[in-house]
Amino acid sequence: MTITPTIPRLAALAVAAFFSFSPGAQALAQTPPAPAVSDDGCCWIDTKTGKQVRTVPLSGVNIGGLVDAGVAVIDSLEPKRAHNSRTGQNFFRQPDGCWIDTKTGKQVRTAPLSGVNIGGLAAAGVAIIDSFEPKRAHNSRTGQNFFRSPCPPPEKPKNTDGGKTGYVPARLELGLGYCYMHAADEPVKSLNGFTLSGIYPVNSWLAATGEFSGLYGSETRLFAGGDVKNSLDRYLYLFGPQVTLLPSGPVRVFGRLLAGGVHDVSEVSFRGGSTRFSANAFALALGASAEVPVAPRASVGVSFDYAPTHFTSPTGNNWQQNWRVGVGGKISF
Repeated sequence: MTITPTIPRLAALAVAAFFSFSPGAQALAQTPPAPAVSDDGCCWIDTKTGKQVRTVPLSGVNIGGLVDAGVAVIDSLEPKRAHNSRTGQNFFRQPDGCWIDTKTGKQVRTAPLSGVNIGGLAAAGVAIIDSFEPKRAHNSRTGQNFFRSPCPPPEKPKNTDGGKTGYVPARLELGLGYCYMHAADEPVKSLNGFTLSGIYPVNSWLAATGEFSGLYGSETRLFAGGDVKNSLDRYLYLFGPQVTLLPSGPVRVFGRLLAGGVHDVSEVSFRGGSTRFSANAFALALGASAEVPVAPRASVGVSFDYAPTHFTSPTGNNWQQNWRVGVGGKISF
């Protein structure tokens, strides 16, 4: 039995034959994948207004649609940071507008946001990227169309570690180290102990610093009537600004001026007894520190401070001249 093809079937066969053998179709099949984001730019523009819109980092390849784990939420307090709770990824927006994965330091894809979505993603907030033209995106709920383009250069780069290096400024730094203080005007001249510190960066060159130190020492003097032992426990609590003097390179250098208080606990032991007393006073620390990175989020360094104290005394000579040095490590968050 002979089957006569209908007109629609003949048309379908003709279209299939054209796409199977035409040079244009073969070239289309061999078209290479879309270039990397770094070649196309990271910024998105609303095609109607011509203005740049906010972007959000994507996790993995989300071209053609946004899966549940694809979109990160921007931090409401620090809009340059974003986090994906499902994948555990953290992102940071570079001065050039691109987003990087803070763990790998590599640039990731972005999607445009509609309206103000800082602190969370509304239902109409994220546009869908075109699967055939990755440079274009559309939000069906708001009717907006977007086009990806190179980002304009930042007006005032905050540091020399641009987006190419994957540098991520610290949100908070915690330090722990050894400290030695020379107290020239005290019966106990040499004090050894520890220092705990916390540093909160305000911007690329200024940070708020707070530290607590515990220092301890003792000296024994020989007298004809017996030995006399002097012990001194000193606790310092200081706060103030830290300025970045050398922000980049293998060594970073800082200067600081801290002010606060000191609490001394002194004890004098002699044959037949001892006496113990304490005092509080004003304290300063003026100095500098230098550190070198040993891991992406860790560094070690040294510090030197002129650290005078001001105790009240009947003689009126209230300032004590002290200096201290320290070594330790810091962890960034």
